[in-house]
Amino acid sequence: MFAVLVCSCSLLAQEVQELPANDPIKLIEVLATGKTVTFPGPIKGYVKEAHLDKVLLLSQGRENIAGHVELTANSQLNVQGSTLENEGLYLILGFLRGSYPPGLSSLRMTDEEKRMVQAFIRGYALRGD
Repeated sequence: MFAVLVCSCSLLAQEVQELPANDPIKLIEVLATGKTVTFPGPIKGYVKEAHLDKVLLLSQGRENIAGHVELTANSQLNVQGSTLENEGLYLILGFLRGSYPPGLSSLRMTDEEKRMVQAFIRGYALRGD
């Protein structure tokens, strides 16, 4: 039996000019190209309330995307891609926690974290702005 190592193209967020620190929507566009984006550390206030409407729309998407987000400290090799929904939920989790990324990898959100984000989404939708 052979072990196959799949390498993904990894970008340091601070080095990617197309990825402004204040534009998580652009981040999703980069992930959709198949790139894994590696942040050297969490960025406080990366996802702002002004981004929520667009992020909520993205979090309803079921499309598969090849990329995902992780911190440099993540030592787990992730060879699977993600979905628009998952990356949108991860952005909202970052908003709720005040920094992004909120954990080691967008592919490792717990069920509890997903329930917390979904409860926030339900409450946000009821605001009726």
